[in-house]
Amino acid sequence: MKRKIGLEFEFIALRKNGQHITRRDVVALWKHLQGLGWMPKIDAYTKKIVGVYGKTEFGALVLDNDGGSPLLEIGWPPYPDLFMARKKMRETLSPILTYFKDTYRLVGYGCAPFSNPRDIELTPKAHYPVIIKTAKTNTWRVWRRFYMVGALQVNLGGRLEELVQAQNVFLRLTGIMTALSANTSIIEGKIQKYKEMRQFFYDDLRDNFPKVYTNQFGIPNKPHASWQEYFFTILKRPARLLALGGKLYEVKDRRAVYDIIMQGDTIRVKELMHRRIEYKVLTPKDLTLLVNFFWPDARLKFQFKSTATMPDFVRALQSTSQKFENYLKDTLENYYLEIRPCAMQQPEDLLAMPAFMLGIVENLSQAERILKQQTWQFWRDMRTAAYRHGMQASVKGTSVTTFLLPLYRIAEQGLKKRKRGEEKFLRPLKHRILSGKTPADVAEDIYKKKGKEAFLDFLTFHEAHLLDS
Repeated sequence: MKRKIGLEFEFIALRKNGQHITRRDVVALWKHLQGLGWMPKIDAYTKKIVGVYGKTEFGALVLDNDGGSPLLEIGWPPYPDLFMARKKMRETLSPILTYFKDTYRLVGYGCAPFSNPRDIELTPKAHYPVIIKTAKTNTWRVWRRFYMVGALQVNLGGRLEELVQAQNVFLRLTGIMTALSANTSIIEGKIQKYKEMRQFFYDDLRDNFPKVYTNQFGIPNKPHASWQEYFFTILKRPARLLALGGKLYEVKDRRAVYDIIMQGDTIRVKELMHRRIEYKVLTPKDLTLLVNFFWPDARLKFQFKSTATMPDFVRALQSTSQKFENYLKDTLENYYLEIRPCAMQQPEDLLAMPAFMLGIVENLSQAERILKQQTWQFWRDMRTAAYRHGMQASVKGTSVTTFLLPLYRIAEQGLKKRKRGEEKFLRPLKHRILSGKTPADVAEDIYKKKGKEAFLDFLTFHEAHLLDS
């Protein structure tokens, strides 16, 4: 099987001095890129430009602003190898870096603006306020801080049954990947006590959301045995938001989605930006968004064909695990594993963590053999230890560093099996392991010893970072 790799990176745009940019700055970038041939991404409700996109031979390439912050999120389609990914990333970033010149800088992991954020919401994701309202807690403080810290996401395909095994492997790996890639938490000029903000944010949500959401953030309280079990886990929870017919709806029905579809009922919803309550009939295609409210660090993603019907879906769901997988093979038009716990990386090491993930999934059984030597709870505890302590993380006297070189070699072997020379992208991780320092440690050390300007320069992207050494 020729596996492809899809990438989503959240870059942080700042003024040259590290101060916050404005809505006008971001819109000016969209307009500039539109002049270079990109197509505008228009908000369905406000009719304003919220990003740009392009059509390529590999699929859609999307650049937008994710949340109320200066994050520029770029979603690259699946590429056949890391060399092609780097080439396409350079083609995308080059005109942006040229446009930024001496006015702005594009920075990497974890450097939030050195000023208070301003109103810069340029996103169609109007459901974020719905999440906060639903939580009934003062989560916005944490949400704002979290969205000042860039993240990366890797999407990997595979056989349907293989992806469940891969999800369980990568969930166990959360603490390992956090220790290797930990974000520096320098926010508005202050070093925070957390090495990696995403995991801290997940724990804040876990502790404050209603009980139905408890333990669904980061690493769930148990692995999934099958796609059928994964769907049951998602459907047994109430929906908060649904995408129906291309529009977003806040769900006003408190029943579990499973109960609604089993009873053949309509669901009570309110379209965002409107007050009118409507009743909608669900189809399997409408279920895709539910997974976005189920936030493990590795999640199975799926997209049903428009021809899939709910009666067929229900019959398959009530059958055996194997029959349900056979049904999915016939009715899904896309499925993959979305791996999420990593922070944005320092500029010259941008593809190190994607290379690690690709290598692991190509050598999955070897990785699983090592990880199963410890309990599921051990890896849940290691996740918490790693986001707080980085390379110094340990659980019950067992250090995270115990596993780093063995897993590095497993990833290296996986990449070598592909025979494309991609193992070269792993080299920065070897240095991190031997030095015992996360990217956060390195950046914070520069900040403490050399100051803000040296720190910002160290994090700033240049075209040369994506060239062959």
